[in-house]
Amino acid sequence: MNRIVFLSILLIVNIIQLQAQQAIQLRGTVTDDQTGEPLPYAQIVIKNKQVAAVTDHNGQFSLPLNEALPDDYMSVSFMGYDSYACSISGYLNQKDAVIRLKPIVIHLNEVRISAKKPDLLEFMKQTARVYQKSKRKTPHIAKGHYREKAKIDNRYVMFAESIGYAIYSGHKAPNNEYLFFGENTRKSDSKIGWTQFSAIGMDGTKLSDVRSNSTKALDEVMAAENYGPLSEKNRQNFSFHLDSTYYVNLDKRYSISFTKGIIKGSIQILANSYQVVSIQYFSKPIYSMRSKKKVTGDLNIWFIYLNNTPFINQVSCHFRDDNLEYWNEYHLLIQKTDNFTCNHNEYWPLLWYGITPFVDYQPQSWDLYNIPLDREYSVICEQLSTSAKTLEEQFIDHSGKWWFNDYLNLAPDKNLKSFTDEMDLARKYITRLKRIF
Repeated sequence: MNRIVFLSILLIVNIIQLQAQQAIQLRGTVTDDQTGEPLPYAQIVIKNKQVAAVTDHNGQFSLPLNEALPDDYMSVSFMGYDSYACSISGYLNQKDAVIRLKPIVIHLNEVRISAKKPDLLEFMKQTARVYQKSKRKTPHIAKGHYREKAKIDNRYVMFAESIGYAIYSGHKAPNNEYLFFGENTRKSDSKIGWTQFSAIGMDGTKLSDVRSNSTKALDEVMAAENYGPLSEKNRQNFSFHLDSTYYVNLDKRYSISFTKGIIKGSIQILANSYQVVSIQYFSKPIYSMRSKKKVTGDLNIWFIYLNNTPFINQVSCHFRDDNLEYWNEYHLLIQKTDNFTCNHNEYWPLLWYGITPFVDYQPQSWDLYNIPLDREYSVICEQLSTSAKTLEEQFIDHSGKWWFNDYLNLAPDKNLKSFTDEMDLARKYITRLKRIF
């Protein structure tokens, strides 16, 4: 009898906990308590779920959580300010959605100004060493937003973007460490000017569309890590120059320019911790799908640090190749900070799925993450709309279909059943990923 009573009580407790779990939307703005100025890139961490997000340039955040509990704790931090901590239910019950952080006041008795410059070669050596040692080498996952667009002869011929999952898989396959999978995708890329860049399928015929380049910006981060100024091996081939020393919230930073042949750029580094804030390439080789070779483009990378571990916050790359102009970018939405696994049987179907994803457009979900429209969205709408369909109607028309109409032509060894089975496995796996967040 006691055992039956115990099991009954346990069942009731589990039902109550299950009912308490719910999808929660956290929105707000993080500001300076004294000036009211927004704080961009402030960190919002949900400790119980091991997820984190950052505010945008307006200090705003939008963080949807699946299966959250009211007593899950959120913390907000920004360098040079006191942190904020509160339960989710406490935050949702506040009068407004503004989180005001108080600046940390430090009283200095004496300030000495020194013209002494750091030993740049030694400083960059230590920066590369700290970065390579602290970066996460095991698989990890984030929810993110990717966008790509292209012009030919100064008119837009394609536009695509997705809310989905960015996975760092480890070193399961060279040059494919990062994967991105759209969960909510909208695209317009059927202009003849763009489809001319389509690849050849396994049957020898030209495919109906150009492959998704959802990992393009993320791949450029890997190139910067392995061959750029953050590479312990290749760093020695760069020349460095200290451009300026400046402070952000009493935090000393160096702006250091670097060059190597046609490669030119600038890197922002915290002077005391050697943490890399951002890297900007003014010119670097970037692969072009048009000429099937590398052309000169530009690249910007921004990092965030969670428990002293660097994660990708934003990446944008851009290049011109004769009459083609191309942009690709990635923005972090939610970073998962604890362990994540991606085994061999899951990885290879996902790799193929990244090339030709299934397009599922859910208009109502785009508002959840407060994703700003592209700065030229009105121009894109005008130039990609046709007499038959507006851009939005094209998004809807593509939904429920594979990226390529003839995607089965990609099947290795023309084994259609094996290929479709793997693609179905990838779709099921991606559906399960949302539970992580």
